[in-house]
Amino acid sequence: MRIRNLSGLAILTATFFLLTSCGKEPTFKYRIPDDKSVTYSESHSVKSLVGGAADIVWVIDNSGSMGDEQQEVIQNAEIFMRKFQALAAGMNWRIGLLSTAVGEDPYIGFTNADRLDFSHADPVGAFRDAVANLGTGGDSQERSFDPIQRAFRRYPDFIRENAKLFLILVSDEEEQSSVSVNAFVNYLASLKKDLSNVVTFGILNEDNCGSSFAGTRYDEFLQATNGKLFSICSTNYGDLLGEIGSDIGRLLVTPKILLPKRPRLSSLKVIFRGLELPAGPAESGGIWIYDYNENSILFHNLQFAAGDNESVQVVFQFLP
Repeated sequence: MRIRNLSGLAILTATFFLLTSCGKEPTFKYRIPDDKSVTYSESHSVKSLVGGAADIVWVIDNSGSMGDEQQEVIQNAEIFMRKFQALAAGMNWRIGLLSTAVGEDPYIGFTNADRLDFSHADPVGAFRDAVANLGTGGDSQERSFDPIQRAFRRYPDFIRENAKLFLILVSDEEEQSSVSVNAFVNYLASLKKDLSNVVTFGILNEDNCGSSFAGTRYDEFLQATNGKLFSICSTNYGDLLGEIGSDIGRLLVTPKILLPKRPRLSSLKVIFRGLELPAGPAESGGIWIYDYNENSILFHNLQFAAGDNESVQVVFQFLP
């Protein structure tokens, strides 16, 4: 009981005894190492924060059972594009279309001759025509991973270093590529430097279609890439494709500042008009968050800066 009730003086005395009983003179002084951290301070134009680039790749099953699903994509392609462009107007995007037949060339978007991007006069019509050309005479082995790897290696100019990669996979069968899920995920991570630059969507044969989805290769892939799953048996492809388009648009235009060094988080500040902007989730009143994987500051929105010539100052400390 005495140990538990030691007074502050007794604890201080005991601590002093421990320090002086290690062979040090009573006058020994401990020297705190110099702080070698460096301060970063830089202003960033708010207008320059809006923008991004997207490489969007559709892989649509063209086996014999996919006629109805292809028609659903064709009929609702305008909704996908409208929702996407509503958020990504003026952004730098491009779209490519592949089938699940590994030996087939891309159907659109992978060469300069058939580029489908933000400058195209009729992107909806061009995409619809390309999907219609898929047909249903593809391989009996439906593969998504192999065609993607083949196209990226044959057309390396399609994938841009500064763009996010969006994959939209549409199939009513299991994934049957020769490459393993883990190897394909590692390939994408290496290709884009980080998996955070890869966003995946699956319109697939989910459980409510009558077969089990859990534990399948597509399930494993979507889990590894934090992907989003939709049922290919959906009765409303308009809402489905609209949601995918909106998701891509929001991710594309997320205002951000990429940091040149890894900050000491306790020192990271974003200052606007001399005041520090609060960090944290938007629902808690935060205006920005720090993304560790991307080493960047992400803004929930830019409503705090109404003027055309506003700027924010980013300040933090780092170890050189």
